[in-house]
Amino acid sequence: MRHGVALLLPLLVAACSGGPGKVATQPPVAVPPAVAPPPVVQAPPLPSLPANWEDWPIVEGNWTYRASTGGGLASFGHSSTGPLFTMQCDRAGQRLVVARSGSFADGVSGRMSIRTSNALQTYPVTNSADRSGFVTATLAPRDPQLDAMVFSRGKFVVSIKGSTDLVIPAWAEIARIVEDCRA
Repeated sequence: MRHGVALLLPLLVAACSGGPGKVATQPPVAVPPAVAPPPVVQAPPLPSLPANWEDWPIVEGNWTYRASTGGGLASFGHSSTGPLFTMQCDRAGQRLVVARSGSFADGVSGRMSIRTSNALQTYPVTNSADRSGFVTATLAPRDPQLDAMVFSRGKFVVSIKGSTDLVIPAWAEIARIVEDCRA
């Protein structure tokens, strides 16, 4: 019997290998189907502003006023981040300098629009020589747009190209700085 098993052994090996001279291989492995990428979830669109600027929200912040012998300064913004908009009376120069956060490339100037509930006026502006990150416009103390800002229904908008519009509340500090400059 020992010899019989020894004779059968080569036959068993040949049967497992697929026949004489063939190498045994493993059966093919099933490849799982390609997994589709997860769907792209888009962020919800930013809420668009109403068409009428008077319905836009006011920028968060507060007005402050500081008197000086030269004419005073009214500033709007956050105490932690600094002003976004200022109005400074220069009695000696007989002018009111309006400054807004923002800047232009070196050597470039632009325009600042001030829109109130009853008027829109545009002024030439340049980068401030005194304050980095601000552009300034110079107004005459009797410029009618100053009165429009004082009497605007609750707010006004200050715009420069390339920056977000500032919707600023029309508080008493505006009237105070205008009065200082006209005195």
